Amino acid sequence: GTDVYAAAAVRVAGYGGKVEPKPPDYQVEVHPVEGLADGRRINLALMGLQECKLVGESNADLVLLDGTIFTMVLNAGIGLQTASDKLDRLSEALRSHWYDHARDTIPSLLVGQRVASIPKRSTAANEFERWTTIFDGRETELSGIATANLILEAGEYSEPLGLPTERLYLGNAPMTEKYRDELNRHFSAIKVVYFRPWEWSPAYRIEIAPRVARDEGLLQRQLALIREQCVNSSMREPYPVYLADRFVRSLSKGMAAVLETVRGQVTAESENVELTSRFISPGRTEPYREVEPE
Repeated sequence: GTDVYAAAAVRVAGYGGKVEPKPPDYQVEVHPVEGLADGRRINLALMGLQECKLVGESNADLVLLDGTIFTMVLNAGIGLQTASDKLDRLSEALRSHWYDHARDTIPSLLVGQRVASIPKRSTAANEFERWTTIFDGRETELSGIATANLILEAGEYSEPLGLPTERLYLGNAPMTEKYRDELNRHFSAIKVVYFRPWEWSPAYRIEIAPRVARDEGLLQRQLALIREQCVNSSMREPYPVYLADRFVRSLSKGMAAVLETVRGQVTAESENVELTSRFISPGRTEPYREVEPE
């Protein structure tokens, strides 16, 4: 059997402004491999490195990452470690992305002022609980975003707070000790701001570079740009993040169509159509038993 892995990253221009609208930039890769263990880990890492490439090539004033950059780098380390002794096409693609651009791009993303990360609403991190006295020492199961939704008015934002994660563990990923120490030094300086753009919008947890956290004017300009991308209550994320997410999610529908086409061709060329159809159809089937003719 063959597993088919598809990875994609999309860059969408922001809403409004004076720039002429243009189609989204994207990267899509499809890799068929045979019997690859832990292929999902490698594919997740590949998606993150595709994003790195698109961000590194952007000249926008502000780039919003869909998700936390901590998770992106962590997935890259796990994926590279998993792929280290494999020679399949998916593993080779991941290593190519890493050595061609991502290894040099990631540190610049962590310290550059143009990149802000907006994790999904499901994140459980709560920097309020650790860095402030808002709960007066009492235990709570609220996430930081839930807390921000309770206390922030429209247009308000928190002071920059420290990340709850002390250190990024990269295991046996193909990185020098000096490189890992550099990444952890940059991560320790990243700050988190909770911001509620409008009264009808949720609060966002935004990871920002230390330079932005130190410059109140720069921070306010970036939050104003994010506010402009929150266009209506049906979009629970800023416009470019929302649209990029929808593009990537549609990839699974395209893959389903490709696989269905393959099934149809294989079945049509088979000498035993019924048997072939049983074995290549998704879902559970009854065990096949040869029936003796009467």
